[in-house]
Amino acid sequence: MKNLFKYIFGVLAILVIIIACTKEVGLYTEVEFEISETHVADGFINTPLATSITVTPEELVEGYSYSYFYKINSGEGYYQNESGVTIAEGDKIGLSPLTASMNYIATKIGDHSITFTAEDTFGFQEQVTLSYVITNVPVSWTATGPTGQVLLGSSQDISITLGSETTTTGVTYERNYSFSQGTGTITSSPSGTSEILNEFVSITPGTYTLTYVATELGQTTLAFLLKDSNGQEILQTVSFEVINKLDTTAPVITLIGGDISLAVGDAYTDAGANANDDVDGDITSEIDI
Repeated sequence: MKNLFKYIFGVLAILVIIIACTKEVGLYTEVEFEISETHVADGFINTPLATSITVTPEELVEGYSYSYFYKINSGEGYYQNESGVTIAEGDKIGLSPLTASMNYIATKIGDHSITFTAEDTFGFQEQVTLSYVITNVPVSWTATGPTGQVLLGSSQDISITLGSETTTTGVTYERNYSFSQGTGTITSSPSGTSEILNEFVSITPGTYTLTYVATELGQTTLAFLLKDSNGQEILQTVSFEVINKLDTTAPVITLIGGDISLAVGDAYTDAGANANDDVDGDITSEIDI
């Protein structure tokens, strides 16, 4: 009888332990939670994009706490908190309160995918994935100047314009003027100061007037390269031909032979023509009949 009593008591004790453990496990699993986010999806390289994540539990239970971390699936960049402190990828950050506001700063253009993981005290996790589309900071960069033909030694105006649409972004710019064909001098107008060529020089938004003087005959191409502090480069060119004399008179074409009299059915051979130009001389070979 005593053994039976001990057996029954042992079974009851085990049941109590099992029930207690079940309740304990139930405590861990019953408080489910969700993670949600809001973010600015489209932006520019090295420009902060507002982002926030929020954990919403089914109920608030004393002793529960939450943290988050992120993993970059594609793209390159990092997050900063509202104080400007960098949040490293993979670092667990406590959520108190249950919302965190931050800025994403992309360091590479293209599509970015980033997964945030929220975790509670007992290791249960929920995830949400954010997508960003990152482009270069747009800017206008134009160069206008002579086209066609210009006289050797003549002065030609060239206008360079860097737009001011990115003034508030913090982006800075450098320019590099060079000759990809031909030679000449480039000076600032109206000061006459020689422009620095073949190296990058700081430039701010505005319109700049340059004076070009050709020193060599032939095809000439001036290259105007702009580079921003994010590494973006934009190239504009101005091309023309430098000559000794402007060709404004049309060639003179003279038919060979006098009046021609033919009977019906007679064969005829065209005697041809001569062509002369006041600049290019004899251009008979260029006649196309």
